[in-house]
Amino acid sequence: MPSIEVPSGQFIEIVNSLFVVPAANPNAPPAKGTAWRFTPWLFTPPTAVLRRDPRFAPICNESGLTEYWAKRRVRPDYQVFG
Repeated sequence: MPSIEVPSGQFIEIVNSLFVVPAANPNAPPAKGTAWRFTPWLFTPPTAVLRRDPRFAPICNESGLTEYWAKRRVRPDYQVFG
C-alpha cells in the first residue's frame, strides 16, 4: 500500500480539521456523538507518529473517544501498548 509522508504537525492539523476540534477552529462545535465518525484509521501503524504527539489526546477528548472509553471502563490500546 502506498503511503504519503506528512510531517506530524501537518498531520495533526489535518486530523483537527476532520474532527472539527475547537482548538483548531474555535468557532466550530465539537464533534460529539455520531459526529466522531469512523476512527479506526487513527489507530493503524501508519498513524503511530500521530498518537505519540501530545496534541492527540485533545483530539480524542473533543471527538468523544475519551468519554466512550471511560464509559466502557477501558484504556485504549495506544495508551496501554504505546
